[in-house]
Amino acid sequence: MGRLKKRGNIGQVSGTVGDVVVSEWNNIPVVRSRAAKSSKPATAGQQVQRAKMAAAVKFAMAIKKVLSLGFKSFAVEMSGYNAGVSDILKYAITGDYPNLSINFSKARVSWGRLHTEANAAAKADAGQVVFTWTHENDAEIAATDKAILVVYCEALNKSLFTINGPDRTTGTAYIAVGRFKGYDVHTWLAFVSVNGEEVSPSTYTGKFTIT
Repeated sequence: MGRLKKRGNIGQVSGTVGDVVVSEWNNIPVVRSRAAKSSKPATAGQQVQRAKMAAAVKFAMAIKKVLSLGFKSFAVEMSGYNAGVSDILKYAITGDYPNLSINFSKARVSWGRLHTEANAAAKADAGQVVFTWTHENDAEIAATDKAILVVYCEALNKSLFTINGPDRTTGTAYIAVGRFKGYDVHTWLAFVSVNGEEVSPSTYTGKFTIT
């Protein structure tokens, strides 16, 4: 893969010409060869890996904006979203092929250096999910850090989230989830600095039914 150092006067270019593909990655123009199609059937190992990737991407796409923020500090030559997908593949895939699934209790929606508050929990309450935690009053912990709240409905493959919730000092946050009434949801809590540059590791705050 090569990089285009100068775009010239023809503006943004993308697409395929012959065996050459021109595209952009993180606003950097790149040139690569088009992958050759193979007529060989996928091996057993390839089938397993493709199934794992499909499971990870299905979940990841529902929380793409969260992963893009939550893993950007640890993304090396890839996007935060791709780093998040890699983390899901490494830690959260469970089962034996072809019965693969996500172990949501091990899935992380963020990973970083900020402090994670103690006693993080969540529960359903009249069309809302209520998140609670115990704030530790420490001079090294920024009181202005914001809560990241994530609610994911596996049955619908949809999520509701905020990446700019209340300050961590409040100890409580709410997110309206009426559209998930009657469905089970998985929930996570994390924190992000005001400038959006640092995040905490996420805490899985449980699975329950929205009433």
